[in-house]
Formats: sequence, C-alpha cells, structure tokens
Amino acid sequence: MPWRAFTATTTIQKAASYNTKRKSLSLLNAAAAGGNDVAYSQDPTGVLTQGFILKPGATVTLNKEDGDEPEADLFVVTTAGTVDLRVQEGIGA
Repeated sequence: MPWRAFTATTTIQKAASYNTKRKSLSLLNAAAAGGNDVAYSQDPTGVLTQGFILKPGATVTLNKEDGDEPEADLFVVTTAGTVDLRVQEGIGA
C-alpha cells in the first residue's frame, strides 16, 4: 500500500484506526531538518508525555512479526505547529 499524507497538529489525532488485518504500520516524519517532532502512542491519553518521539526525517515501523501491535489504533500529536506525516499500512490476510 502506498504512503498517505497526514497533517499532524498540536491536537491529538488518530492516524490509524484498529484493523485486525493490518500486519505492519509505518510512520515518516516528513518535516525538514529543524522541523517539529511528532509523538505517537496507542493510548490517546498522554501521547506527548508518554508516547514515543519521531524526529524530522525519521521513520518507525510497527511489525506484527516482531511482536508489535500494528493492528491497534495509533494516535499522534506534534510538539509544536504542524507536521507532514506519512502513514503506510501493510494489510494481510
């Protein structure tokens, strides 16, 4: 599946909804160097304070084969401003 664009803001948003068929979920912080960070978490409470930080230009992949839970909801929020976030979902049988 191709990447899709998603605009992350300082308001917590759901970047991916629960899907039992999803085998992997990748995020790319497409901000240029010096841009804003994005926090992500499966729990919508405390995303910025308890989630993981994705720096500009960085990617992360949650992969079911590695023991991750890519099928779960995923929430994002920026540390400031807006960020061009790219989302890719790997769907399997």
